[in-house]
Amino acid sequence: MIQKFQFEELKLKGAYLIKPFFATDNRGGLIKDYNVDMFKANGIELELKEVFYTISKKGVIRATHFQGINQQAKLVRCLKGHVYDVIVDLRKDSPTFGQW
Repeated sequence: MIQKFQFEELKLKGAYLIKPFFATDNRGGLIKDYNVDMFKANGIELELKEVFYTISKKGVIRATHFQGINQQAKLVRCLKGHVYDVIVDLRKDSPTFGQW
């Protein structure tokens, strides 16, 4: 089975739901969650410098993450289980400022 990258723009300007490239065969599977060319082709230009994965137990609430200076794009991925991810637009010049 092969699932190609899928990009869905959300109601907040600049936020997307991205389904990664996924391929399986009788040996197992492969996931590619970032490809600069695929992201650019879908209007997402970001300079991805680091990748972190956190492991949380059921019921854990993680803090709000943002940078006022040297802003960074966030790529959130749930590998197992479920995640309730809240995005808040804090960009004062954005048409969706204050929305979440």
